[in-house]
Amino acid sequence: PTVRSLEEALGIPANELAIDDLATRQRAWGGDEIQYAPYLEEWFAQGSDGQVDFEVWHWACQLLQARAMSIGCTWLRANRPRCEGALIWQLNDVWTGHSWSLLDVKHRPKPAYYAVQSAFDPVLLGIEPVGEGLSLVVVNDSTEVCRGDVLVRRVDFKGREIASEVFEVAAAPRRGRCEVKLPED
Repeated sequence: PTVRSLEEALGIPANELAIDDLATRQRAWGGDEIQYAPYLEEWFAQGSDGQVDFEVWHWACQLLQARAMSIGCTWLRANRPRCEGALIWQLNDVWTGHSWSLLDVKHRPKPAYYAVQSAFDPVLLGIEPVGEGLSLVVVNDSTEVCRGDVLVRRVDFKGREIASEVFEVAAAPRRGRCEVKLPED
């Protein structure tokens, strides 16, 4: 949930919130150590061992959810016709606790709400694993042909360009899809 909703539910000011304050609100098996810690460590180099500042941990958890939801939704859309969309399993929540909802109990949007909204934009452009390699995928649910040149760049962790190539794409309107296999080297 949002920090504001946590403050209201727990009666604790934001600057005094601690990770342990949420322990009794975690209903998934294994608690935070199973549900969050491995992924926070992998993606953000931090765990949920209580040694991390609450504000940093909370924001990382929200970004983790947003990124996971975005990846899932874009992958499903990019894999037409095998998959023709996705349903939102948990739009809102019934209490102020851990969940995959996009809106908290007070109907305040979480970052995942905006990530999912973006993942369902009428035109989706992304790089997705397709078959044995990576492909540039364009999904077009708009009413007009989506046509243009796309510059794909491969960069290292310091932002230095390793390779680049321009691809011409065209995706038909209404359920159109265009896939361009990317070179492996």
